[in-house]
Parts: sequence; C-alpha cells; structure tokens
Amino acid sequence: MEILNSTIEDIDTLFRLYDAATAYQKEVGIKKWKGFERALVEQEIKEGRQYKIIEDGKIACVFVITYNDPLIWKEADADPAIYIHRIATNPDYRGRSYVKHIVNWAKKYAAEHNRKFIRMDTGSGNDRLNNYYISCGFTYKGITGIEQTEGLPEHYKNGTFSLFEIDLSKLAFYHVDAFTDQLFGGNPACVVQLENWLPDATLQKIAKENAVPETVFFVAEDEDFHIRWFTPEHEMDLCGHATLATAHILKTELQRKDGTFRFNSKSGLLEVGVDGDQFTLNFPSRKPVKAELPPIISASLSKQPKQVLKSRDYVLVYDTEQEVRELVLDRAMLEQIDLKPGGIIATAKGEVADFVSRFFIPQASIFEDPVTGSAHCSLIPYWSEQLGKTEMDALQVSERGGKLSCKQFGDRVLITGTAVTYASGHYRL
Repeated sequence: MEILNSTIEDIDTLFRLYDAATAYQKEVGIKKWKGFERALVEQEIKEGRQYKIIEDGKIACVFVITYNDPLIWKEADADPAIYIHRIATNPDYRGRSYVKHIVNWAKKYAAEHNRKFIRMDTGSGNDRLNNYYISCGFTYKGITGIEQTEGLPEHYKNGTFSLFEIDLSKLAFYHVDAFTDQLFGGNPACVVQLENWLPDATLQKIAKENAVPETVFFVAEDEDFHIRWFTPEHEMDLCGHATLATAHILKTELQRKDGTFRFNSKSGLLEVGVDGDQFTLNFPSRKPVKAELPPIISASLSKQPKQVLKSRDYVLVYDTEQEVRELVLDRAMLEQIDLKPGGIIATAKGEVADFVSRFFIPQASIFEDPVTGSAHCSLIPYWSEQLGKTEMDALQVSERGGKLSCKQFGDRVLITGTAVTYASGHYRL
C-alpha cells in the first residue's frame, strides 16, 4: 500500500469514486455529497493537496487535506492543523480501514510540517460513523453549524457537523499484558508510538511514571521500526515481552497486516512473525557459560543452585521445579550489587512444561519480573542442549505467570506467545 499525490490524469477516477461514495451514502441513509466542481479538484491537485492510496496497482481510496477551515472550526482555525476531507473508497476495497492508514500518514505529515492537530468533520447524527472515527484515534469535539456557506458545496448549506480532532501534543499509549491470553496475567508493558524521538530523560521519566516492568517506545522507519525499552530505572538492551506487546498493538490497534515486523534495536535487527493472535520473536541466542557466583548473590539465596552459568544474566540451575517456586532471595542484600542491564535467572526442568524459570533484578523497583522474554535467549540454548530437543514449552512461574513456546534455531531463538490489551489513552506532555 502506498499514499501518493494524485495527478491530473487521475481526475476521472476521482470523480468516479466520488459518485460511488455518494451513491453508497444514500443507500445507508447518510447525508450525501451533492457534487464538487471539477475546477476545485484540479486546483487541489495543482496545490499538492489531493492524495490517493494505491493498493494492488489500483486507486483504492482518495482524500484531500487543507491547512485552514475557518467556516467549520471558527476560532480554533488559528491552531496549526491539517484538515482531512472527502475520503472516498473504491467499492472493491471497502472494509480495509483506510481512515486508520490515513491517520498514521497524517501524523507523520504533521510532524514534518509543524502541525499540532489533525482534524476532520462529518455530517452530524451518524453514531456509527462517529464511533468509527473515534476508533481511529480521534476525539469527538461536538457539533457545529455554518453561518456563511457561499462558495461551498451544496451539502454544507443548512447542515450541522460533528467535529473530530487528534491533538499531537498528546502521546497515545497502550497497556498490554504479554505472554498470556488472560488479563492480569503475563507481563505488563506500556507501548508508546512516537513520530520522532523525545529526549532520553523524557523517555525515562515516562517509564518511571508508568511503573510497569517495561515501557517500550518505537518510531516508524520506512517499513521497519526503531525500538527502545525502559524499565522505571534505566534503558534495557533487549526486552521480549515489550517487543511482543508492540507487535500486538501494531496488529490489533494500528491495523498492520499479518506477516513480519522488523525492529532495529540495541541488540541488532529483531523480527516478530505474526500469525493471527500468535507472535513469534526472532531473537539472538545467548548461550550461557560456566561462571562463579558472586558471594553477595550466593548469600542472598535460600537454596544454593546445582550449577551456575552466565551470559547477560546469571543462570542458576536447580534440580526441581518446586525448588525454583520456593526460592527466596534476600532483596535487601541484593541491593548492594548492580547487574544492569542483566539479572538473575532461576531455572529447572518442568513438571508440565519442558522447563520453568523466575527472573530477579537487583536495584529495580520491580524486583521479580513476571515474564522475561530476553532471559529465554539464554534458557533456550541451555535447555535445548540438556533435553536434546529444539522445540520446547516454557513456564515462568512468577505470581502472574506466563507461557512461552520456544525453539532453538541456529544462532537465534524463536519465542512465541500471545497478548491482550488492558487499556489505552494519552499522555499529556
């Protein structure tokens, strides 16, 4: 799918789409368009304000933008905004949520042109259409009428209009529970889409204010994304559950299609395959090697492990799942050490799953992480070798708990899970 400027060669197609849209609106009982002058559309094309969405080599949808709309928006027209008008969809492509694609395009366009608002209007009294625009990210701003209609299309006369706005000074966020199919399970993350990177200090303050294990920020880079993860205390080099949460939001809220999402990160290129509600992380394998346990960590443990390994994290191997479940760590003692960005993994062969684990982070406000995708970058290669198999099921046996399907894949690991959205809203910065 591409969004391009319309050309004068497209004008007959534009009017065919307008005619089709007018007929469709009449069928569903919406105040229909009553025609536009050809000269108006030609001028919009000349000014570079007419756009088309290309799908399968065809014009699937068209729309227009303006930079002022004083008759509709009155005093608010003084704000730096872009206004989206006259969206018309090819009948063969209805139902593909093009308004959401237009909104995502408009956010980038607004950032590049220093516009703080994206606005739309539609004939009042259509709750179904109003709710759809709200689902696309708009805030409903009420109803207005037009006093002066000279020079406007016929359907503007004697009408009232519902107003919709996206305030780009507000950051949209989504609260997601990852590696679970149940609310209040798995590992929570806040997912924040940015048009451009904010200062690191601001990102860290947002993460601290959220007070969830990870806040993930991402910026679109052509067809890929740049992704960063923050705990309430510091930036991480890799985070599995927040990456899964991001892919979940791209699919469910931002209307990206199934396939593969590509993220550029501090740990290199990461891919997430999407198949329905299943998300598969393609992460680097970090096979742990034999290591000595620092005395402070050893002294903090209620039971000593049978084996100590290390990659980014210390990996403590126990004989049974019950030992992992019952393990107690002296948090006050562990506050004396700083393992950032790593932590302490306790693991054992599972009773139902192939293996189980828990993950602890000294000097962190959230001491035990509910479900840790990045820890499995070390657990998968270890247990693959121990169990003599490349595909495994894993449980993280924290209080919230989480399920992961795992695969050793050369120098990569594949981690599959699901997610559910708990809440969405806006930050006011």
